Amino acid sequence: MAENNNNAEEQSNGLEFQDLLFLSLSKWYWFVLSVLACVALGVLVILRSTPVYTRSATLLIKHNDSKAGASVEQQISELGGFNMSQVQDEIIALKSPAITSEVVKRLHLDVNYSVAGTFHDYTLYGDRQPIEVKFLSLTDTESASFTVDINNDGSFVVSNFVGPNTTDEDERKALKGKMHTVINTPVGRVLIDAKNNYYDVGRPIKVYRSTLKKAIDRYNTVDVSLMDKQSNMLSLTFRDVDIQRAVDVINTTIDVYNESWLDDRNKVAVSTSKFINERLRVIEEELGHVDKDISSFKSENMIPDPEEAGSAFFNKAEETGDRILELSNQLYMAKYVRSMVGNNKHELLPTNSGINNAAIERLIGEYNENVLNYNRLVSNSSTSNPLLEPLEERIKNQRVVIMQSIDNLVLTLETQKKNLERQEGVLNSKIASNPDQATYFTSIGREQKVKESLYIFLLQKREENELTMAYTAYNTRLITPPTGSNEPTSPVRRNILLIAFVLGLAIPFGLIYIREMLNTRVRGRKDIENSAIPYIGEIPLGYKRKGILKRIFTGKDKEKREIVVKPQNSNVINEAFRVLRSNFEFVAKPQGNGGVVTMVTSANVNSGKTFISANLAESLAIKNKKVCVVDLDLRKATSSAFVGKPKVGITNYIIGQCSLDEIKCKVNGQDNFVIVPVGTMPPNPSELLYEDRLAQAINELRQEYDYIFLDCPPVEIVADASIIRNYADLTVFVIRAHVFERSMLPEIDDFYNTKRYPNMVMVLNGTEDAFKSYGYHRYGYSYGYRYGYRYGYGTSRGYGNTSED
Repeated sequence: MAENNNNAEEQSNGLEFQDLLFLSLSKWYWFVLSVLACVALGVLVILRSTPVYTRSATLLIKHNDSKAGASVEQQISELGGFNMSQVQDEIIALKSPAITSEVVKRLHLDVNYSVAGTFHDYTLYGDRQPIEVKFLSLTDTESASFTVDINNDGSFVVSNFVGPNTTDEDERKALKGKMHTVINTPVGRVLIDAKNNYYDVGRPIKVYRSTLKKAIDRYNTVDVSLMDKQSNMLSLTFRDVDIQRAVDVINTTIDVYNESWLDDRNKVAVSTSKFINERLRVIEEELGHVDKDISSFKSENMIPDPEEAGSAFFNKAEETGDRILELSNQLYMAKYVRSMVGNNKHELLPTNSGINNAAIERLIGEYNENVLNYNRLVSNSSTSNPLLEPLEERIKNQRVVIMQSIDNLVLTLETQKKNLERQEGVLNSKIASNPDQATYFTSIGREQKVKESLYIFLLQKREENELTMAYTAYNTRLITPPTGSNEPTSPVRRNILLIAFVLGLAIPFGLIYIREMLNTRVRGRKDIENSAIPYIGEIPLGYKRKGILKRIFTGKDKEKREIVVKPQNSNVINEAFRVLRSNFEFVAKPQGNGGVVTMVTSANVNSGKTFISANLAESLAIKNKKVCVVDLDLRKATSSAFVGKPKVGITNYIIGQCSLDEIKCKVNGQDNFVIVPVGTMPPNPSELLYEDRLAQAINELRQEYDYIFLDCPPVEIVADASIIRNYADLTVFVIRAHVFERSMLPEIDDFYNTKRYPNMVMVLNGTEDAFKSYGYHRYGYSYGYRYGYRYGYGTSRGYGNTSED
């Protein structure tokens, strides 16, 4: 059972799509016009869009963890490996506004030159830029624009000024000038120079100078990305309306980045060099004083070399002194570096300072690297950058570790020095017999050696530092220069035309879908197939309806008022009435002796019940059946129109003014098909229908005719149909496609179930080809005035086969 339900649901859904597709095909001209309009609009969009070109370059980030100030051997030994975080840092640096700002200034990208084209403006840059304009009075926060019209003699006219303080009168000014001459304009002093590739473009040149910030925002769009997660190759991509400018932006960005990186790397070496030079100056002064003291001592005491007196002990003392000297140098440098660590916060520390401790040297190198990264982030962003907080904490911790390490080293060196000094004191006591001059000479000589040794050490470090600065190279290598296709990447013509084509199909399809979603009326047989009322036939629309726009401008459809059923005619309507006649004869069984009385009614005005009555009667008359149509629509008398609406009719008979035979009117001269017209329009139709003479007339017609059709008003609108039902054997209920609301079907079914009208059968009238076998959709509907028109006073809606009812 579940499988059958699923199959039924799938079939229903397929029919719905099939019906919607069939509806769309019936409006094929909508799709043709929509596609043509959308494609034309797409072509216009392509022509109006300025072409954008893409250029890409490949850049290799070379790994370099060596610290500035380290020896050449150390830097070479540290080459190799790869640090992914380093590459991410370089990507951020390449995208920094500081780099873009320098690119904008070098290439003068804050000034744009263009000429008007047929569909869009064309940018002038590089080889196609004939002039260069310099705004001498504007600041970086001010913008301006004007138009330059170049004459054949090399002069020019400047007009259309727009600036920070210009007025409408300034915009209308036109100033003449010559190349390479400063002119005063409403936007300040301006210098216009002809470039080497100067030429007359033949059209006025629009010059626009933006603020520096806007220019940075415009060109800070270089896309920098890793070509592979495991690679240190970067892809730099830039899109611009000018190919040469895109290439220049990428190349200049790389150049500015390299220069900035080199400056950052040399900051450590520069700081080290400054420290060494300062210490050399101080030591030179101290060494000069020591040399002067020795010379004065020798001159005053007249001794060339006091050490010869105690040469035996001096050999041992000299060895001890050398050791003390070495320890003093290390102790001096350690204390000095310790003082620098405690006094500075974000300044670089000297490397290769002479501290004979590899661990401390390594800590100083890492500290300098973090300080350099910190300063670079601050310069590229601000102190509120969230990346600075962990880096600040790391620098602080490293500073504490360095100070603790140096303190431990100083304690060790001082202990060693004290031990050696005690040993030296023992030796000195052994030469106590030497003159005091020897002791003084030894002391001052030791001081001299200390100064000389420290001086030579610092000279050596200065040379090493200079060599390091000369050795530092760029950390990038351009693998692929900026290249790209000469075809624009935007707009993508194929995509735009494809979208336009799809949109051209989607718009009418969507309109048709929405229209059908909002349509709450019966459209075809499938909409009424679940009704309980027996279905006996369907009559198609006998003419082509006008379109909505045509009906607006030319009026509503002119409906036919004629009997369309003809003998020997096999058109669609005639065949439809033959089918209806066969089904009607099957259900219209005579009740005893006499003909079948059939009332024909509907729920709406303009449903075509008069059209159905007359033509069904004609189709029966063709079969030599005796047929009579009684026009009981006493308010409109539409059936009477087929015989010219005579003045005497059924109303006159009811009130006793004439006999029944006097009011029978032959249709087209046929003896077996007559119409009983209304005659005089009564003021009280409902009361008149209660008269006994009406029942008498119908009984007489039963005996004379095979089929009697009672053309009645719509149900529920007036009480006439409820009165006439008492005389009928059969009820033909006409449902008009595109007029009858589907929400009213349960009410009509209720008429059938409660047998409110005798032997109800249903006829569907006015269907179109596009709605044959039309499937259900889910509709919602609510209405106020139930039937839309007050019967007898509504105007024709132009949807039926006739204008009756």
